[in-house]
Amino acid sequence: TRSGGRAGAGDVDVADRVPPQMVDRIRAVPGLEVVNYFAPRVAFTSLIVKDKPLSDVRVRQAMNYAIDKENLIKNILQGYGRQVSVLQIPESFGYNPNITPYPYDPEKAKKLLAEAGYPNGFDVDLYVPVGRYFMGETMGEAIAGYLDKVGIRARAQNIEFGAFRRLLNVRFKPETKSFLWFGARYDSPLDADWMMGMVTPETAFGGFNDPEVNRLVELGRSTTDKEKRTAIYHELNVKLKELAPLIFLYQESAIYAKKKQVVLPRRADAQFRFLEAGIRP
Repeated sequence: TRSGGRAGAGDVDVADRVPPQMVDRIRAVPGLEVVNYFAPRVAFTSLIVKDKPLSDVRVRQAMNYAIDKENLIKNILQGYGRQVSVLQIPESFGYNPNITPYPYDPEKAKKLLAEAGYPNGFDVDLYVPVGRYFMGETMGEAIAGYLDKVGIRARAQNIEFGAFRRLLNVRFKPETKSFLWFGARYDSPLDADWMMGMVTPETAFGGFNDPEVNRLVELGRSTTDKEKRTAIYHELNVKLKELAPLIFLYQESAIYAKKKQVVLPRRADAQFRFLEAGIRP
């Protein structure tokens, strides 16, 4: 917000990660323009799955049906984003275009919860690292609100990132309860292997442990043939959609403001390389 505000005042040449609510204000300033395009960054709510109720696939699927992702994009991101089916974007190697996103269906969510033995829902903590993820605190509150509508009483808690990392370090200890956390993963290599760190237990952030998922992740990592790797990741993404180890949310947009005379090439990784920048005469 600070960089967006300074751009709106004309104080900087380029401002990254402009909040959507500041776009119109910046566009109204003579000599400034806003550039946006889809970034290789996918937002999600991660499930640290240790025991019931999160260990029941019906509960995890219910949580995906409970969230109106399109409404989050429309009203919080103001249209700057698009819903995803799994934890990949179309430009990423291994993306399966035949998988469709979970639709918003709160009644189906309630039905699945009842079938799983939770007709009255349950309580769970939802952690949101402060200042770490784009619009994170606002999204955390909205996601908790949607879960509450189907009976899942998610306690949204903003947490300093250092404290959050300490929590992740003990997530598999017996005394640590299952929990949720809001985050986003940046697909810098545009490859499925990088994104799969969120769905295996041995990584710093993963909270899910399924033998078949683990096998496919390792198989994709060790296979060098391009067509075979593609087939592996297509199969893996079908499995992940079914098992729902995350609440799959949306792909973020890269929004930045700049002075019109600044030439800054767009990059597939949405990163700035100021050595590539220039000034129009």
